[in-house]
Amino acid sequence: MSPQLILSLLSLATVRLVTTTSLPVSPERAIRFLSTPSNWPSIVLSSWAVRGTDIDRPLAPGEAVDEIFGLPPLLPLEVSWTCTSIGKSTAVFDSPSGLAGVAENCQMDFVAEKDGAGGSLLRLAMSYEPLSPLANAAVPLLTLDNAIALKLLLPARLRPPGSSDPAGGPLAALARRAGLLPDQDGKT
Repeated sequence: MSPQLILSLLSLATVRLVTTTSLPVSPERAIRFLSTPSNWPSIVLSSWAVRGTDIDRPLAPGEAVDEIFGLPPLLPLEVSWTCTSIGKSTAVFDSPSGLAGVAENCQMDFVAEKDGAGGSLLRLAMSYEPLSPLANAAVPLLTLDNAIALKLLLPARLRPPGSSDPAGGPLAALARRAGLLPDQDGKT
């Protein structure tokens, strides 16, 4: 098989990345936070800014914002996201045009469920159709970016005021969540 054919076949397969985490808040609060675009740059390392009207409140179906990400000013990338579905425990954002020449039919699909302890379990299914080898090469970086956002930065932002992680801060919390360190009760 020729290298060009292999690259063509790779660019046809939809990429789907799934990240899950547990959060110290109700599903409704998690979805409200995630559907408010001004919050995105505070939890996603690659997200620099969001442009649109009323970005400080949850988007309603049909409303759109532009997310600026990448490495501005060297590599400014932009995707226009439209809220296509919102509920108490779900939020879906679509970008049919995606990132010009790189990916199309992009989607962020969030589902939060009660965890039985007053918090929630959150799942992000992020998907896109690659248009270039760059879109496939970005998978490891996107996987890492999603994991840091959902497993470290989002729980820290949603932690109740005045609470802290007495055993080491956010990196220790991430290591515990990943099973690399025992939890605060000494269990792994």
